[in-house]
Amino acid sequence: MNKTSKTTASSSKKTSISSGKPKTPRRKKPGAVSRLLTTELPLNFLFIYIVLAAMFTTLIFWSLNPVKF
Repeated sequence: MNKTSKTTASSSKKTSISSGKPKTPRRKKPGAVSRLLTTELPLNFLFIYIVLAAMFTTLIFWSLNPVKF
């Protein structure tokens, strides 16, 4: 009984120490990545939607008034 309690306590201490150290750099990296993604992704989606809107408008106008090159 005493041996099992000691092993669980030591293992919990080890996990807390090992998990505590990498958490501080890991928190900074995803924060920076998420900031970059949040700033870049809407611009990319807006660019894609603008291109798609231009394609659809050109197709609609071409179907209404076909231009021959």
